[in-house]
Amino acid sequence: MRTIITIPNEQAKYIDAICQAEHISRAEFIRRALEAHLKELQDLSSHLNAFGLFKSNPIDSLSYQNKIRSEWE
Repeated sequence: MRTIITIPNEQAKYIDAICQAEHISRAEFIRRALEAHLKELQDLSSHLNAFGLFKSNPIDSLSYQNKIRSEWE
């Protein structure tokens, strides 16, 4: 897919310097940056799913919490 984006001049200069040092095109740089960002979001999303611990468990979460806390007494 092709798309057109506008990048501020300061960022474009920085990107061009990196591209020249790594011998890659701007398009390749942007593809890599996007891939890294999407992976980061996916990793974050997988951690957020851990909060659904009781989603498939019929135990009432408040009862479970009270049971666990009763061990502290």
